[in-house]
Amino acid sequence: MRFEELKDGNKVAFGTNITLPFLFDSGVNNFAKTFLQRLKMYAGKGPREGWGKNVTLKATDSLISCVQQSCKSGIRVFDCSRAYDGSEQRLAKAIKNEPRENVFIITKIDDDSQFRGRVEACFEESLRQLHMDYVDLLLLHWPVDYPRIGDDRFDHSVPVYARSWHILEEIYKSGRAKAIGVANFSVAQLERLRQYADVMPMADEFECHPLCVRKELNEYCVKHDIQVFAYACLCSMDARLRNENMQRIAKAHDKTIAQIILKWHMQEGRVPIFGTSKKERICEYAQLNDFILTDSELAMIDRQNINYRRFPDSERCDFTKGIWLGWEKYKDYCP
Repeated sequence: MRFEELKDGNKVAFGTNITLPFLFDSGVNNFAKTFLQRLKMYAGKGPREGWGKNVTLKATDSLISCVQQSCKSGIRVFDCSRAYDGSEQRLAKAIKNEPRENVFIITKIDDDSQFRGRVEACFEESLRQLHMDYVDLLLLHWPVDYPRIGDDRFDHSVPVYARSWHILEEIYKSGRAKAIGVANFSVAQLERLRQYADVMPMADEFECHPLCVRKELNEYCVKHDIQVFAYACLCSMDARLRNENMQRIAKAHDKTIAQIILKWHMQEGRVPIFGTSKKERICEYAQLNDFILTDSELAMIDRQNINYRRFPDSERCDFTKGIWLGWEKYKDYCP
């Protein structure tokens, strides 16, 4: 599957989520760490929820079978990251019998690798974990940079993410990534990257759903031929999405509200990335080609927007501390 095929408005992607690594494939130290982490979770002392934010047993134990179900259902675009712990390992095992050209693999460079100048090494580890010699799309997971606090230890002349981007350009030219892009970049960050890039990002993966439409960012990406990948695309089916208007649209097409939202993304040119541990959901989300939303229905879904965001605003992150500045003050309503 080629990158250009994603632009035909007929694709959804499965998000592999954060999982524990395999016990017996990561060396003695990682074995001990993973074993203790799993034991802690079974004892009820680790996070059982936090889909997309924390490693959970539910995501870990369901990933391989869900990926295999996705392939059977015709969903063959898979999104992972070096930051998702064991997801690349598990994805590789799940698709080992699939012809390589039949699947589209997205992975990302984690934040720590950007800070340490280890982008190339991070990518090589992804290839090793995936058992592949190339990926279809390689992204910078976040626009990592030093905070502007007047600290002379930090070199602000070039953003960290711009230095990382130059490595992605070299990887792209080598053919080991068939396309390159970014994730969680705002319009301002994309514009700043333009000052340094020889090859502009071909994709931007960011949070987008009916409660957070991101109109300006979507329009920017369309204008600059940047393919949008929408994560948190269903907003975990927030109760506010189950209102009368959404129910009316779903009833008109004999579909679920989740199917309506996925179709909305697709008709507006985005590739929605969903995550689930339930095979029946995957079968449901694969049934999207037998209906079309009207212009008035698309507009109605757009009007659900309240700028609610489940994940951080990248312009307010302090990546040196691994925290999001003032997150408790703005997490519910971000422009």
